[in-house]
Amino acid sequence: TGTETETILPTGTETETILPTGTETETVMPTSTPTETGTETPTLNPSESESISESVSQSISESISASESASESESASESASESVSASATPSPTPSPDAACFPGDVVVETREGFIRMEDLRIGDSVRVGADQFSEVFMFTHQNAEVVTSMVRVEAGGRVLELSPTHYIPVGGVLKTAKAVRVGDLLDEVDGTAVEVNSVSLVEKRGLYNPQTMDGRIVVNGLILSTFTKTVHPMAARVLLLLPKMLYTMGLPNPFAHLFLMDNELASKLVPRGFD
Repeated sequence: TGTETETILPTGTETETILPTGTETETVMPTSTPTETGTETPTLNPSESESISESVSQSISESISASESASESESASESASESVSASATPSPTPSPDAACFPGDVVVETREGFIRMEDLRIGDSVRVGADQFSEVFMFTHQNAEVVTSMVRVEAGGRVLELSPTHYIPVGGVLKTAKAVRVGDLLDEVDGTAVEVNSVSLVEKRGLYNPQTMDGRIVVNGLILSTFTKTVHPMAARVLLLLPKMLYTMGLPNPFAHLFLMDNELASKLVPRGFD
């Protein structure tokens, strides 16, 4: 009688304690439940649990949004980079010495008149009043490139060609850019016609056929197949091998060396004159 007893019960244990009348009892319950690892897990009431859940959901949503924004920014940056790269890539252009004809000038073959862009190796093309000569190779044959060319008007005829292509003027070769108003050019029948206009135009295509004769009639005017890129005397010597291979019916494995924009060839051979 008069003894105070303190009883501590573990969670989940149901105990019925019978004490003598007049005994004071204090029961202390644990405030947390031990886990298997020995850490204590705090007990949350429903309202606190719901609040934390909403906070976690909001954080996850914000993280996803931030990730999507970063991804969109990266994608936009890549697109911008690709765009800059594409715009910084220059389109192909011929060398400054590219000396050729555009694709729409007219030449005459034994079968009739055709555009320069339709001329092929093996075609016989007019080179004089009663003369035709076979095309044995091209030193330029590009349908897409656009470049500045000289437009010469003489005797009612219009001729367009690259600035460094040679034209016989009074029996002497001159580059197209050196031709002046008043110069005399030769028509196909041998008639001399006076130049009355010289200007610059933009034209599509670069074609330079090489004939066995070394001349070609374009738009009714007699022209050379040579250019300033290689001195005419050197060109005649260099083209002897391709001519021989063509005559023998053999392929020309050195054709790429004779392209007018071949840097190595242009350094090794003597240049022409204006």
